[in-house]
Amino acid sequence: MTLVNFALVVLGENFPVTTLDLRDFEFRHRKLRETLRLPLIMQAESDSVRLQVLAERFEIAVTRPDRVDVQVEGVTAMVEGLFEYVGPKAISAIGHNAVFRLDGSAPNANAYLNSLVDMPAVEGVLLSTIPVVTQQHFFFRRGHETQARVSLGLTETGEVAFDFNFHYDLKSSESNTTARSAIGRMAESLQAAEEMVGSFEMLFQRVRVA
Repeated sequence: MTLVNFALVVLGENFPVTTLDLRDFEFRHRKLRETLRLPLIMQAESDSVRLQVLAERFEIAVTRPDRVDVQVEGVTAMVEGLFEYVGPKAISAIGHNAVFRLDGSAPNANAYLNSLVDMPAVEGVLLSTIPVVTQQHFFFRRGHETQARVSLGLTETGEVAFDFNFHYDLKSSESNTTARSAIGRMAESLQAAEEMVGSFEMLFQRVRVA
């Protein structure tokens, strides 16, 4: 399996799109280059990270994962810059996102995805004149997050892709964590996602491919 990308998302209100100073944000001691600045959006990037700021969304995406543990530290350090502009009460939710690819799965990808549902029953309902292709969304909770989701589909090259989101709703009555605590669990979420992809891969190995 390959970790394609991962991101940390902070949701809130009144984020400083127009006044944000990029000098307050570095990724692993590297400056970011501003690529877009409008009243409602600001974007910046370096060779492996992309920053996007909207009035209600602050997202740091690692586009080329390598030393993931170090990159996670770099991402969480960047968020500290945001707290120089807004207080904790302005933060409503934290999200951990990650996309994994199951390498070499393209020849059997549809069979793998179909094995997760009762495909003959579905085909009997649809009566499709073309092969039925499925994507799945599974919602769950296994850690401190309010809710988690994994979506299974195909990459552009036809391999199985796993799109994860671990969501911390800080305003929910079920939440017992703070913004900083949720941000600090990024590595925990990535590890859980990797373990689940490995378990799915084991499930797929049981599929008989004609």
